[in-house]
Amino acid sequence: MIGIEIVAESCFKVPYLRIPMKDTFINGEKYKLRAKIRNMGTKNFPGGRFQVLIRWSSGLAVVWNFQVKALSPSQNEEPEYGITDVLGGPALFLAKGTDVNGQLVNFCDKWGNKLIGQPSRYTHVYSIIPKNAEALYQLWALIIAAISLFPILVKDVIIPFAQWLIVVFN
Repeated sequence: MIGIEIVAESCFKVPYLRIPMKDTFINGEKYKLRAKIRNMGTKNFPGGRFQVLIRWSSGLAVVWNFQVKALSPSQNEEPEYGITDVLGGPALFLAKGTDVNGQLVNFCDKWGNKLIGQPSRYTHVYSIIPKNAEALYQLWALIIAAISLFPILVKDVIIPFAQWLIVVFN
């Protein structure tokens, strides 16, 4: 049994503040992609060929082929795809693999739970649901507006309430 984990990290940074948001995927922005492959079985894995198919709801697809060397039990390998684009809309990451003997690889998640393959021989291993940049900018505008109202809250509500409490309990 081979454990597979897709690791995708957004390259997006909040404009002007330059705060990285590694878990926030924005349409048209870049992200880093790699896979963590681990032999979760008790026997040696002889190595093999893997394929990750990234299917975007826009109809676009990206295919990532890579080789994995022989792995002893609990041994890892982390192939990197590099930096690529969020191509619009949600994406499904589907994986399939065959060992050097041509046998189909059974996948599990990083906790050892078996993942069920589809009739296409692909197994769903990860998803991305990107946001539009406009929605993110609206969220930041709302946060800034709420913060800017705090001094008014203190001046017009909290201080008069505190003065009223002092008068009532004196």
